[in-house]
Amino acid sequence: MKKSKYTTLLTALMSLLSMIIFGSLVEAQEFKIPMGQFMFRGRLELLTAKKYEMVSLSSPAGRERLNELKRLGWICVPKTASNSQCSVFSKTEVIPASLRNQLQSKYQAMSFLFGPVNSVELINEAEALKEYLVFQQVRLNSQIAEKYRLQIIKDGPIKLQIEFAAGDKVYLNLNNERLVSGVESVTVSQNNTSTLYFIQIDFERL
Repeated sequence: MKKSKYTTLLTALMSLLSMIIFGSLVEAQEFKIPMGQFMFRGRLELLTAKKYEMVSLSSPAGRERLNELKRLGWICVPKTASNSQCSVFSKTEVIPASLRNQLQSKYQAMSFLFGPVNSVELINEAEALKEYLVFQQVRLNSQIAEKYRLQIIKDGPIKLQIEFAAGDKVYLNLNNERLVSGVESVTVSQNNTSTLYFIQIDFERL
């Protein structure tokens, strides 16, 4: 039976479409798109912490404290005529037990479910950045997203930007095919000092 020119054209278009999708998926596999269920298993990692101290300059002791902090490498900025705020990044801090318990309780029931990949589109390409739109259903407990943005930053992490139907946005780092992670920043204050903790929340593939 003879094929019509329309049938031939349709076959060619379907073949081209398959090649495009297949090519996109192959390229996607080069950076290991997450698949399956990822769950919080209790692992928290302190990335860094920034310590703050408000120093009163109205007394000799306060002015001496300001000079001491500066000698220790703190950056001090005047806030008022009689107060300065000093700050320094520290990697020697540990996550306080109360904060660790709070975060473990918050994330203990949280999991991401990444379904099959339907297609991947390159939507932005620059010297230091490639950005893809990944058509893949993602479930966060009861919330659902049908697609998300994946960014590959030169010499940096692979980032996922997921927006769910309810409008909630989640930002994750894709560490490898078995681990995605988010970062939470939490401030703990006491008297005239405070510490801003940047904590990595790990979700491991089951």
